[in-house]
Amino acid sequence: MCEWFQTAAQQGDPHAKASLGARYETGHGVGRIAPKAFQGYRKAEEQGSAVAQNETP
Repeated sequence: MCEWFQTAAQQGDPHAKASLGARYETGHGVGRIAPKAFQGYRKAEEQGSAVAQNETP
């Protein structure tokens, strides 16, 4: 499942970017890597993702 999110995020899907950020934050399916979580949220936020806007400090 994580590979799908990575592929979709690379293709520009903001929901996938936010979901990938959440996975890196929680370690669900990937290792917990805070900088990657922040990066995923930030990129999704830049594309207008409401989910990411709530997660990005």
